[in-house]
Parts: sequence; C-alpha cells; structure tokens
Amino acid sequence: MIRNIRQGFTLIETLIAMVMLGVLLTVVVQLFTSQNQVNNSIMGYSDLTADVRMSTVRMNELLSQATYIYPAGQTIDLPASVQVTTGKTAVAFLLASNTPYCPSPPALRKRYCAVLYNIEARSGYTSILGTNAKVSPYVLTERVYTSLDWPQSGTGLTPSKNWSALTLMNNTVGLVADAVDNAATDLGSTPVVAARKSNYDSNLAVGVASNTANALIQAVRVKLVLKLLPNRIATREFSVLAQPIPRQGPLDNCPVPPATAPNCP
Repeated sequence: MIRNIRQGFTLIETLIAMVMLGVLLTVVVQLFTSQNQVNNSIMGYSDLTADVRMSTVRMNELLSQATYIYPAGQTIDLPASVQVTTGKTAVAFLLASNTPYCPSPPALRKRYCAVLYNIEARSGYTSILGTNAKVSPYVLTERVYTSLDWPQSGTGLTPSKNWSALTLMNNTVGLVADAVDNAATDLGSTPVVAARKSNYDSNLAVGVASNTANALIQAVRVKLVLKLLPNRIATREFSVLAQPIPRQGPLDNCPVPPATAPNCP
C-alpha cells in the first residue's frame, strides 16, 4: 500500500526563514549605505582638494604681480562704510594699470587697481551658493577696485587706505572659495618685509615689523583651509614674492603710452 506523504514547512520554520531573510537584507542594505557614504565622502574630499588648489592658484597669480602689499593690521575703508583689517582674514595689495588683471589703462600711470581677498560669512552669498549645512560657513571673496592714486614722487607717500570712493571692477564680488575654515586659514598675518626700497619711496620702511603702517612688504605667506563638516579638510600653503621695488620714478605726469618728457620711462 502506497501512502502519499505531503512534505512542507511548518509555521515555525517559515517564521525562522523570514527572520533570517530580514537579517540578511538588513546587512546588505547597511553595506550598500556604508559604501555609498564612503563614495560620497571620497568625492566630496576630491572636490574639496580641487577647490583649494584652484583657489590658491588664483591668489598666487594676482599676488605675484602686486606692486604693493599692505602691511598686516591696516584698516581699509571700503564703499558702503565697510571696513576690513588686513592680516589673518584679509590681504590687500595694488596692481599696476595696463596689466592683465588691471586691464583698463587710466590717463596717468599713477593709478592702480586695489585688490582685496577677504574671508566673509557664507550667509551673505546663499543666493549664489545655496544652503549647505555640511560645509564650513565662510567663503573667500575677491574684490578688484579701479583707479587708486599712488603718486610716485620724492615725498614717498604710502598708498591710501581709503577705498570708499573707488569703483568695483565689473560691479562684481568674486567668490574664490566656499567652505573656508576661518580658524585655520591665514591670508597674511606674517608678511615678509623687503630688504631694500626704491629711492622714490623714501617713506616706506624696511627692517621693521610687518604690521608697521609704512612697512614695505616684499612677500606674503598664505594658508588656505577648506572644511567639510565635521572633520574633512583640505589645506594648501604657498609663499609668493611680489614686485614692490624698485618703482621707476616720479611718473605722475606720464601719459599712457609714455611720452618723451623727463622722468618718463
């Protein structure tokens, strides 16, 4: 006699299988999520490293062409009654007219473009950058103002720190870097004072502290740090020699292009 035996899973076995499957699926999802987080972290750090490199390339390019760098601790008056002090969070310098980053030659050679790199709160630029709770809440900005007078005469005048009446080039504030670590970044708290000076700038001092108002600065050290919260950072440091000396002579009345008048190059 043949007996039909029906084989299957009991309720308990089915429940055990479902629990085991649930545990397995949980592990798989956690592994996938963890890998995705690692990939995002790597991509974020890669972007951060690229950003800090490009930002410092830009700063280096302009600073290397500076004809004058303001000493640390100097208060610059900007339009709209804004004041910025040079040092750890700001560096200010001049570019000669009729050069790549100061392209519009004025009528006289005594005019310069005034450039400011400054660390500011990111909240003022969210309309451009959007909100992002995962980045440090500071940005590095670039401002280029036109037509600052610096007469080249025997009196050796220092450049003006009053930029309030100057015109912002293209009416635009440049955003150089996002996610700036304000505490770790140093744009120029310890510039290097020049060892010699031009005879025409007798009022500029060498062999003095770098925060002396009339110190002639020849080089600046910059450290830029970008940060993704909580602790992803990218750092780049560089030192750049400017071109502050020697200025060529009293060019107050030399037109562009130079005339054949005395003291014109």
